[in-house]
Amino acid sequence: MGLTWSKPERLERTQLKQAPKHPAVYRLYDATTLAVIYIGETQNLAHRLKAHAQKNWGDIAVCFSFVDELDLTEPHLRHEIE
Repeated sequence: MGLTWSKPERLERTQLKQAPKHPAVYRLYDATTLAVIYIGETQNLAHRLKAHAQKNWGDIAVCFSFVDELDLTEPHLRHEIE
């Protein structure tokens, strides 16, 4: 879709302090293979990523990135991109 994604970061609680607290579309992926595991949307990115960081992903090192260039305050806009 030509979206500009943020720089990938590890999905770890220590990394999430920098995550924005505003609406966003995000993706989670395997850090080794770069295979997308999950694509989601949220009203509060930092809060949602913290929830994902608490999950057991097994032996997979999970990274996240997000789109931060659009006005995604309305849920229907986030759902369209998702």
